[in-house]
Amino acid sequence: MAFSPDPAQQFLYISDLTNNTLWFLNRDDGEVVAEMGNMGGSGGECYGLHMISVDSQGNIYTGEVQQGERVQRFVPSNSPKGRLLQQLADVP
Repeated sequence: MAFSPDPAQQFLYISDLTNNTLWFLNRDDGEVVAEMGNMGGSGGECYGLHMISVDSQGNIYTGEVQQGERVQRFVPSNSPKGRLLQQLADVP
């Protein structure tokens, strides 16, 4: 698990090996506010999701075990890289 990078650490990020999902919980009440991921070997998908870390810019790093055996980085959608990736995804 990891905490969000904001000063109040408002959110708790949990990696779920069984469901290959990242869960985002509000720390005040434990409510799930978002989830991300599903099983697979492509970029953005997870296979054996095991570790999670967050840096001060909000980038999320995940580590996979079993057959995944890789590390992925997820950038915030409101970051310059996140906006560029969204523009590229929107190109027909």
